[in-house]
Amino acid sequence: MFKTLSIKKQLLFYFVAILTMVFILIAFQSYSHWHINDLYKKQNAETQTLNQLNHLTMLTTESLDQYVQEPTDEQYTLVYEDIEKLRQASLLFERDKHDIVDYLSYLGFLNRYLTVTEETIIAVSETPVDVYSSLYRESEKLSGFIREETLTLIDEVITKHQEIIALEESRIQMIRIIITLVTGLLLVWAIYSAQNIADKITKPIDQLTLQAKEIAVGNYKVGDVKPSGATELKMLAKTFNQMKTNIDEAIIEMKEKGRMRERLKEMEFKSLQNQIQPHFLFNTLNVISRTAYIEGAEHTDKLIHALSGLFRHNIGDLKEQTTLLKEVESVKKYFQIQNARFGDRISFIADVDETALDLDIPPLTLQPLIENACIHGIESIEEGGFILLAVRDYSDHVLIEITDNGDGMDQQTVDQLLTFEGISRQVRGHSTRIGVKNVRERLKLFQIDHTFMIESTLGQGTTVSIRLNR
Repeated sequence: MFKTLSIKKQLLFYFVAILTMVFILIAFQSYSHWHINDLYKKQNAETQTLNQLNHLTMLTTESLDQYVQEPTDEQYTLVYEDIEKLRQASLLFERDKHDIVDYLSYLGFLNRYLTVTEETIIAVSETPVDVYSSLYRESEKLSGFIREETLTLIDEVITKHQEIIALEESRIQMIRIIITLVTGLLLVWAIYSAQNIADKITKPIDQLTLQAKEIAVGNYKVGDVKPSGATELKMLAKTFNQMKTNIDEAIIEMKEKGRMRERLKEMEFKSLQNQIQPHFLFNTLNVISRTAYIEGAEHTDKLIHALSGLFRHNIGDLKEQTTLLKEVESVKKYFQIQNARFGDRISFIADVDETALDLDIPPLTLQPLIENACIHGIESIEEGGFILLAVRDYSDHVLIEITDNGDGMDQQTVDQLLTFEGISRQVRGHSTRIGVKNVRERLKLFQIDHTFMIESTLGQGTTVSIRLNR
């Protein structure tokens, strides 16, 4: 899963990991110094407290000595002040010590010393010399014990703390070595991973470079670049492959359009050749139409007028677009002429949504299809035949359907019409010389994403569908 991360996220991960380890190392180093210093402070505090107790004991002994020699009120006050200071220091020491068991003997000496000292002070004023002298000597002896015990305890405190400090320093040094090793390993891993990332970046780019050189010389059939590595490289490879495919398709489309343009020029040239006779025929039909009208042959005049309009539409410029309205009007004229020919044998029906008639469309799109339906579909029917032209407006597209109930075709013939394989010119077109292929090629040139479909069943009829997007 880590390999699927983007390069940016992988590098960020390495940076955060190394920074975290460095931070841990610095924090642990700071904690180590603080912890050792704290142990030294505790050692100094204990020794200072013991020295203070010893010092106060010595001051009390000196004050007591002066009071015994000169028992004045002033000396009495001084000795009791020293006793009170020693008692308060002793109580504070007893309260703050967690390992008080180790100091029970020492505190016992202090309490006994304070008791004997107070008894000595009382005895000086109330008892003979031999009595308070005995108490005084006992207090001096206790003072000596306290001094010796203090020195012993100070040695023990220093020794104990030195051992703890040495042990802590050893443990801290071991942890520091472990953290340093982990940081070093992480750094080595980061360097190795960075090398891998560099390889994952350069190898796909080298492959892209080779593919780009092939495309530069016109070889668009090279294989796709295999997406690999980080997300950005996969996206780059996918985009490059899509670009190559799009360029290849664009070139194929350009070649197809070029071929269509050549074909269209050829058709335009043939259309120009065929326009010489229709122009003469069109002018002649206008003369005949006016003559029939003057002679009172109205039905003949209408037929000739319809045929004249049909010729006028057919000999137009194939390069110019027309509208669906003009195409439908031309088909209606064709229906009018064929009605005169077939009479009641065949019905011609136009079911058109008026809102669709403003759609642009290549000229001579509908008539060749209607003519094919008439000639190859229903011409052999003796009665009940029909051709239906239906135009439906679906807002985003227009659907044109030409349906007949004629002879129909098998699927092989339908496929040949759609692929232009094995079809003679008589099947592709009749008098217009344009036919299905011509219509389809011009529709494709007009709108590449149009839909052209043929559905047919032998003995039941055929439906040709054209879908044009708005």
